[in-house]
Amino acid sequence: MICRVALHEQTPGSVASEEARGFREWIKGQPGFVGGYHAQDFETGRMISVIVWESKESMMALGDQTPPGGPVGITTDRLEFFDVVEEF
Repeated sequence: MICRVALHEQTPGSVASEEARGFREWIKGQPGFVGGYHAQDFETGRMISVIVWESKESMMALGDQTPPGGPVGITTDRLEFFDVVEEF
């Protein structure tokens, strides 16, 4: 498994918005999706996205696909990938 961790310094709104919920529903339906989390500091707007995929290939298969409703308008400031060692 591979874990994609993205830090977003500024977001256009709350990760609890309808647009964000729609994105999460879409991403959960993608082949190879294992699990994910969005966390946000509501005072600063900073947000982190953690998504676990079955493999790098399943993550990369997403390519440049756009979720229904279009892009959510979030700029990724830092992106890292980690091999999942253990689930607990």
